[in-house]
Amino acid sequence: MTDSLRSWNLMHALSERILRANSATDELERWCRDHAIGDGKLVAQCARQARPEPLDDESLEAIYPYAGHGRSRFRKVHLATAGIVLADAFNWFFPENLTPAICRKLDTTDIPFGRAIRHLSPHRRTYLVRRCMPGQFMDADAARDPASTAFEHRAVVYDPDRVPLAVVHERFRATLVWRIIADAPKSTNLQPAHHAGALAPGLTARLFQRHPHDFDVVSSGSATAASR
Repeated sequence: MTDSLRSWNLMHALSERILRANSATDELERWCRDHAIGDGKLVAQCARQARPEPLDDESLEAIYPYAGHGRSRFRKVHLATAGIVLADAFNWFFPENLTPAICRKLDTTDIPFGRAIRHLSPHRRTYLVRRCMPGQFMDADAARDPASTAFEHRAVVYDPDRVPLAVVHERFRATLVWRIIADAPKSTNLQPAHHAGALAPGLTARLFQRHPHDFDVVSSGSATAASR
């Protein structure tokens, strides 16, 4: 199996793992520990001076009928481990639904949002998924750009009483899989992994068909509009 094929399978598997998880932070840390990326612990490199961005229409629809979005606070971060940036996250959190202690941590420390609210037993409802087209992993130079995006999730984070705690937009970088590929021993006998979302043997030819959640990635890390 080629590096391009294997990397797309890995990307798809990680995306599916995060979709099934209640904490993207926990799942990313687990992925990093499993694959020896960084030190296995995430920090949030905060852009403290970032200009607050308004919630887009899809996000407002996702939290309807909650009316407190106008009092949200904005947090823009790089999620990183040992200096390796793995994801770009945009977070609109609702202070009135969090404790003052949590809000202080979010305002003054490098704690990831998922870790700050872990004791609240949150759960996520993902309302938008975008994934890089498989063919883009054939372009090694583009895929290995440390700022390139592999996939994006947008979700509402709720507490157990379904009170919204935040809206999160997360763009996960291709380095999450290319670091694994670069460190893996070369073999001509690699087979696609049998995980949820992985391709079964014999379906390689279908890999490069467009997925409904695929999107075009550019090296700046931003994404074009997706088909849904």
